[in-house]
Amino acid sequence: MGGDERIVAHLSDSWGEVKAIDYQGESPDEQALVSGASAYGYTLHEQTSGHIVIDVNGDKLRLDVLGLHEFDSVPKKMSVVIRFPDNTIKVLVKGTDTAMFSILAKETEKDDQIRQVSQSHLTNYSSEGLRTRVVSARDLTDAQLDHWQCQYEDASTSLIDRTVKLRKTASLV
Repeated sequence: MGGDERIVAHLSDSWGEVKAIDYQGESPDEQALVSGASAYGYTLHEQTSGHIVIDVNGDKLRLDVLGLHEFDSVPKKMSVVIRFPDNTIKVLVKGTDTAMFSILAKETEKDDQIRQVSQSHLTNYSSEGLRTRVVSARDLTDAQLDHWQCQYEDASTSLIDRTVKLRKTASLV
């Protein structure tokens, strides 16, 4: 599968008529996530560079996209910073299990138990030939957001060492 991947989801309009949405994505990972979310009632309805709209079991939810770090094959992850309608800010990260487990906090014994169980599931899935990814979320404080936004703006507009600067900025969140 290449960068021309497609997913078709079915939505019902207000008259109950079923409509198909033809999703396109840069990778099979993205399409699998969108397809899986849609199967559980979270359907991507609209996407621009500044926001996304998700249909959550019939209710529209608009999320502001504050920044996006595209997938990078060196850290093997990608992230997006989102403002939710209640003004909370979260960074959502998707990556390989090794990349993600290396950045996850180890704060409690329960965290370690969850990590071990998750790793066991991932090992089982991959031994069956399935492609695995880990998704995580973290709340950002206003101070963390301000610091990241300054760095992100500088890195994304840099003409010199842009990729290196964007990687460093992504590691902040």
